[in-house]
Amino acid sequence: MRNRMRTAVTVLVVACLGLSLVACGGGDDKKDTKKTSSSSKKKSTSSSKSGTKKADNSANMTAGGSGPMGGKLDLANAGTIKGIVKFAGTPPAARNLDTSKDKWCSDQGAVMDETLVVSSTGGLRDVFVYVEGLDDVADQFPESDKPARITQEGCRYHPHVLGVRVDQDVEVVNADATTHNYHFIGRANDEINKTQPKPGTNVEVFEASELSASLSCDIHAWMSAIVHVVEHPCFAVSAEDGSFTITGVPPGKYKLRFVHGAVKTSKDGVDVTVGSKGTADVGEISFSK
Repeated sequence: MRNRMRTAVTVLVVACLGLSLVACGGGDDKKDTKKTSSSSKKKSTSSSKSGTKKADNSANMTAGGSGPMGGKLDLANAGTIKGIVKFAGTPPAARNLDTSKDKWCSDQGAVMDETLVVSSTGGLRDVFVYVEGLDDVADQFPESDKPARITQEGCRYHPHVLGVRVDQDVEVVNADATTHNYHFIGRANDEINKTQPKPGTNVEVFEASELSASLSCDIHAWMSAIVHVVEHPCFAVSAEDGSFTITGVPPGKYKLRFVHGAVKTSKDGVDVTVGSKGTADVGEISFSK
């Protein structure tokens, strides 16, 4: 189930946190809401258990020599990984997408192309950052008890990049007073193609890990988002300024991976060592087109 991957530069942990963390930062920072679809955990699953589909190998994230100390999770002494992702070079000029085919949508205001969003300081937004080396012990993390959420609002997806855990509830919300459709296409999970008339919430569950699955609206062709599905909660998506923070990382040696569809991310990743209640700052990581 796990692929083994190469190693790069090691970043040592020097600072200590005084707060014990119980799980990694990704996957549990969404608000609880009432679910308008079915109520059970298996309400609408998107992967096949029949064996016709397998987990996408690009998301199998255990590397040689990587993993928690002693092979077991020490969540009581978990630490933090942080850094900033930068764009190297001159970013393309920001542009708005054509929404004129739907007057209701065009009346809501401009919709920006979010393929490559770079801040005034060079920070690269929407980079998916995850810790490699935890898949073999992912079942030792507490299950996610809060749903992830992606919202169709103003005829665009919020957020543009979503990270979720395997078997975590994912709320797909239509917050617009118009009909939307969400069309999920991945390699390891079953295709989903559903219409959401007017405001409402559906709940989906992905049962296999995979990176860079697509989500789009067949009614409004300019609407798109990216979904990353991982086994454990140690991931983050870079903010407007390119910064990211992954909390609750068990002490150990890991590989940090970066995923963005519009830039050339390093295949080697960044080696990082997290000590007991420590903070590993990997500094600035730069990528170009």
